[in-house]
Amino acid sequence: MPPPRFPSRIEPLSFPVFGISWFSEPSEGGRSIYAYCGGGGSAKTGVNNSVVIFGERNGPRQINTGDNVGIVPKIYQNPISGKLWLLVALGCEVRRYPIDVEDTPEGDESTDDPDQSQVIHMGEESCVTVTANSMASQIALGCESGRVMIFDTTDEKFTTGEKPLSEFSNHTKSVCALDYASGTIGRLISSAKDGTAVIYDDGQVIAGMRCSVTDPSQPKNAPPAKQILVRGCAFADTKGKLCYTVASARRGKAFLAQWEETVDEKTGNKKFVCRSKTAASTCPISAMSLSADLSLLVLGSVEGDIIMWGVQKWKAIKVFREVHHLPVTCIAARPFYSIPGFLRGEEEDGVMIHAISASADSQLGCLTAQRSGRRKKSQSNNDDGPSFFSCSNLMALIYRLLILWIISLIFAPVVQEAKEKCSHVLNQEAINDLPECILNEVLYAPSWTPGITSPPY
Repeated sequence: MPPPRFPSRIEPLSFPVFGISWFSEPSEGGRSIYAYCGGGGSAKTGVNNSVVIFGERNGPRQINTGDNVGIVPKIYQNPISGKLWLLVALGCEVRRYPIDVEDTPEGDESTDDPDQSQVIHMGEESCVTVTANSMASQIALGCESGRVMIFDTTDEKFTTGEKPLSEFSNHTKSVCALDYASGTIGRLISSAKDGTAVIYDDGQVIAGMRCSVTDPSQPKNAPPAKQILVRGCAFADTKGKLCYTVASARRGKAFLAQWEETVDEKTGNKKFVCRSKTAASTCPISAMSLSADLSLLVLGSVEGDIIMWGVQKWKAIKVFREVHHLPVTCIAARPFYSIPGFLRGEEEDGVMIHAISASADSQLGCLTAQRSGRRKKSQSNNDDGPSFFSCSNLMALIYRLLILWIISLIFAPVVQEAKEKCSHVLNQEAINDLPECILNEVLYAPSWTPGITSPPY
């Protein structure tokens, strides 16, 4: 498997990764934080279960999760307090970790948990996906049984009550993905391995969608798929009126579908209608992520391929073949794809990463749609613009002066001899004869000159 071409790259990891989340500020030079989780499962494998966070103020942090392997992380921010949190689904429990946690002083044993995590115990349920709304007032948990649970949350308390705010059992198989509409408090979408997606709003189910993987290019009498997996779902607008799903069978093509909210003329109830269905991959898709600005979809396939899908033109921007040896377990799109400029840490090599992918092959793919890296010009701390006396400009000036000095040393004897042998031409003001004098008397010696064809004595 050849690695992706530069400037994309592959980074080796110490354990298999099953989930990844990426958060950034919507500005050039904005802060960028990403976290991934995974491990070897039980302690018998010898591979620790961990959550790794990059971009914190105190540097990278690795959190040991014990016997519980992290499945899905979610970084979110309270827009009022500015506090950043990390949710992690750990199977039988869900934990919340503060981002930028203060270091515990050496010798301080007052706390058994230096990561200051908070926990929800799932009991007999197994949590496989998590998300939070844009106001950080609700979190949603998706379970392996197909159940979806919604909890109230604040910065002070992980959950404000022992029981969930709402609970739904519309799915018959494991939930694959959850997403809140960013401009609402409670509009949520879920997708599952039962071939369906469900829309919730303010504690009620408002619509259900059954996805199809029927290929128009195949014969009409082709046998239907035994199981349809809706691996990804996301809202395509801030109000939750449009949404995307990606569905596939165990084999064959994967289809991206666009759904739009309408009102049933007979009943007056809201429903979502499929407006388009596009074959996005020749093999099943195992992971999907939509950028926070709703402009870029990234897809990971069971064959290790990564697809960057442009929302505006609704077609693939770039496809990376066999980035991973195993099916892609998780993927994260650049949060603000439509905003130009480097995020913090990207200025050095001039590469804007547009997707981060991972798999059970213990490799992290850092992929870009750029064709080459563009090194950002060095600037001084003065906001008025680049300084003439910056390090790079000063070195260039010294280099040019050195070249001029060497050239002057080489041509100094020539200039001196030209003054001696061609002074009569200058005195006679016959300036037109000066080039011929320099050529014959200084630079070039004719054959009749003594010492060329005959001895000078």
